[in-house]
Amino acid sequence: MASRLVLVIGDLFIPDRASFKKLLTPGKIGQILCLGNLTDKETYEFLRQIAPDLQIVKGNFDVDAPNLALSKVVTHGSLRIGFTHGHTVIPPGDADSLLITARHMDVDVLLWGGTHKFEAYELEGKFFVNPGSATGAFSTGWFPDGEEPIPSFCLMDVQGDVLISLAVPSAWFISAKRAAAGLDDFVADERPIALQSVLSNIGVKATGADRGVIVASPSKEDPDYFYTWTRDSALTAKMLIDTFIAGDTSLRQQIEDYISAEALLQTVANPSGDLTDGSNLGEPKFEVNSTAFTGPWGRPQRDGPALRATALIAYSGWLLLNGDQNNVSSKIWPIISNDLNYVGQYWNQTGFDLWEEVDGSSFFTLAVQHRALVEGQAFAERIGKTCTACKTQAPEVLCFLQAFWNGAFVTSNINVQSGRNGRDANSILGSIHTFDPMAGCDDLTFQPCSSRALANHKAVTDSFRSLYAVNSDRAQGAAVAVGRYTEDVYFGGNPWYLTTLAAAEQLYDAVYQINRTGFLVIDVTSLPFFQDLDPSVAIGSYPTSSEVYANITSAIRKYADGYISVVREYTPADGSFAEQYSRADGLPLSAADLTWCRSIQ
Repeated sequence: MASRLVLVIGDLFIPDRASFKKLLTPGKIGQILCLGNLTDKETYEFLRQIAPDLQIVKGNFDVDAPNLALSKVVTHGSLRIGFTHGHTVIPPGDADSLLITARHMDVDVLLWGGTHKFEAYELEGKFFVNPGSATGAFSTGWFPDGEEPIPSFCLMDVQGDVLISLAVPSAWFISAKRAAAGLDDFVADERPIALQSVLSNIGVKATGADRGVIVASPSKEDPDYFYTWTRDSALTAKMLIDTFIAGDTSLRQQIEDYISAEALLQTVANPSGDLTDGSNLGEPKFEVNSTAFTGPWGRPQRDGPALRATALIAYSGWLLLNGDQNNVSSKIWPIISNDLNYVGQYWNQTGFDLWEEVDGSSFFTLAVQHRALVEGQAFAERIGKTCTACKTQAPEVLCFLQAFWNGAFVTSNINVQSGRNGRDANSILGSIHTFDPMAGCDDLTFQPCSSRALANHKAVTDSFRSLYAVNSDRAQGAAVAVGRYTEDVYFGGNPWYLTTLAAAEQLYDAVYQINRTGFLVIDVTSLPFFQDLDPSVAIGSYPTSSEVYANITSAIRKYADGYISVVREYTPADGSFAEQYSRADGLPLSAADLTWCRSIQ
């Protein structure tokens, strides 16, 4: 099915504020629908260069263009799109009046302007879009005192006769304050947004979800992520627990609700099995009302129980330090024990990877399983319990984990013919989710600062360097937008916010570990990674007092900051994270407010 990108733009007014121009590249946009008030010839000629198919209607200030129509209709197959400036709609912006206009024009989609404020909604089977003002021009009566317009336009992806998606790139029209802000300001701004985004996706705040159930995304179509995944929920809960332990005591009730919800889900029989043999714990996702999802899916997935055990062990440690042994023993240990037993019983059987596409042995899965067994053994001893599987199977898992290392990078999926090159953000996520501050740069567990993990970081991130248009101006050794794997085709195969952030987190973790060990080791495996940062660096061991140590650790931090800068560049003005951002222009794509994105710390 043919796809066509349609730019909707209007109310430009101020030519010298036309910063939107740097976001538009000739040859990518198939059609432009201009809603009027173009006001100058130079901008008209620019838009003609972007897309020869330029359709314009007359705005109330287009006095030098008397022959322009007040409204037009374009068709894409059977899809009819009408557009008008909006000054002829009385009252201006009124939903009922716009509905009458849409009916009169016999259109499926009506585009209008005039208010300089973005809107998009559906009413009685028709879709209405106001792209706002591309230059952020003020419009009297539409903005409260002290509020200024945010420049915006919108892009519509039309496939055949279907409007697939709508994106508003106000992300790049961030206010001057935010655009000028440093990374520290960006991170500080994002923290409360991230936390609120997560809390809004937990039942009961997430309408329709049981209390404590963590919903993957509020998106219910294209794609439908309104489910709870064991993996995503556990990673999100671990973030909440870490935040709670760091001092945000307001989160305790949400954590307790999550524990109660997971205790119930462990008992739910599902297509993966039931609790008699523990096989049901490999079920990847459930309905948000805590019932089984029975549709076809990539099952089983064996990382969820390990991640849930790790999260609950962390919370239990805080409870023990604060004298709540009873809650740990009676409520939480049974959940942890079930999960650890599952890992011990099933770790050496294949299952689907974290992307739910490959049925084999996954590096991420085995790495988090090893961590769960090691921490489970120590925790069981601490509370006077036993975990036989932890003690006997952890060494076996660690031994098998070495099979993923091919001498140059981690082959993220083995025991399967996937047709992929093996470079996958699966491995970077595995490294950061098994990060142990006390482990040093251990190669066997692929710690973030280990030679293997750093070499793998380079191999994975470099694989996207020439793949995405958004990376075209990023030099070797500079941060890039990172996707899942190069052969990805889901939603066209794009960079993801969480994988780009994971690339940053591994580097920050690495610097922490290097500083803790007190020396920097560069060997033949890690040398190419370090030479991207400093071509003159050589193999050797460098103490903290050395110039090489100071220069390289500073360069790693700067490199990590670069990945945060990439995310900042493509984060919308409201601070939200979708699942993906476009490989072509960085527009947010796929599921909105993906909860898992916020688990990267």
